[in-house]
Amino acid sequence: MALASFGIVGVSVELAMLRHWTSNLQLIAWLALVALAGTCVLVGRARSPSERRAARVVARPTAGLSPFGVLEHILSNFEAGALDAVCGDQWESLSLGQRWWLAATHGVGPPPPLAPGILL
Repeated sequence: MALASFGIVGVSVELAMLRHWTSNLQLIAWLALVALAGTCVLVGRARSPSERRAARVVARPTAGLSPFGVLEHILSNFEAGALDAVCGDQWESLSLGQRWWLAATHGVGPPPPLAPGILL
């Protein structure tokens, strides 16, 4: 629980430093962190199997947000590809596969594609 709590605090600090609250979609990460913190509290206080199951009920939907966030970051990178300082001039001449690869591997765009994976 200490490791999970440390991770939640660390991600919260990182999101705050990035000012990750400028759109409704960005607020989803904050809601997920609140839910995960609540899960830590539930697990820490759980005295019976039913109480631990209640914690899982909270944690499962939160874990489902992680792939959504990864896809959202990749899509944002893809949309920013034409504006990229390095690839922008040649963006339209690249194949669709190359453009998606650059977006998924952080070759273009600001958001780190795998960062939402921390919610798993």
